[in-house]
This record gives sequence, C-alpha cells and structure tokens, in this order.
Amino acid sequence: MPELSVAVFATDNDQRAVLQVLVDSTSVARTVCSNPTLPVAANDPVIRKTQAFAPNVILVDIAADGPTPALRAIELLHQELPDAAVFAVGPLTQPQLIVSTMRAGVREYIERPTSTT
Repeated sequence: MPELSVAVFATDNDQRAVLQVLVDSTSVARTVCSNPTLPVAANDPVIRKTQAFAPNVILVDIAADGPTPALRAIELLHQELPDAAVFAVGPLTQPQLIVSTMRAGVREYIERPTSTT
C-alpha cells in the first residue's frame, strides 16, 4: 500500500507533537511537514511551504480557545491545495463546530486526542 503524506497544522506544541506521533506510528502515513502557525491568506508562506510537500492529507487542529483561525485556515488550505483531503481535529461535543468545518472544506472530523495512547 502506498504511503500517505500528511501535513499537520496545530498552534499548540503539545497537540502538534501528539498528532505527529499518531501519524508516524501508523504503517500507512508519515508526517511531511509540521506547522506551528495557521495560514491567514492565500499568499501566506506556510501555504507555499505545504504545497511544496504535496501532502495527501492535511490535519488542522481546532484550538480550544477559539475555532475562527482554524476555520479560516481550513478554507484557505482547501482552496490552495485542492488535491489534499483536509481533516479537522477537535472536540466532538460541539455539533455546530463540526458543521462549520465541513462547510469550510473538511472531509473528515476527528476527535481531538489528548495523548498518544
């Protein structure tokens, strides 16, 4: 089976590390880039950096302190990397947030893990 390349976007350092470990511990995926910032515009350098890696999947962490930056990042990533599947990682307790991420371009919504176990 071909290996999937994954880009991780998470402003929380601990959460970004957890996501990287979870991706890299699978036999089908590897992290090709990890970003501590979310893109804010189409010409944002982090988008160009991510495009250079041509990831198959993009994980965007929804920060607990507010989803707005992540929702904007999802829209931009979906628009600028149309061949990549964008996945949101966040709490499952907020149905409206899940709907908003889907409208922004997310293909899957994953419960936010708190640890690698």
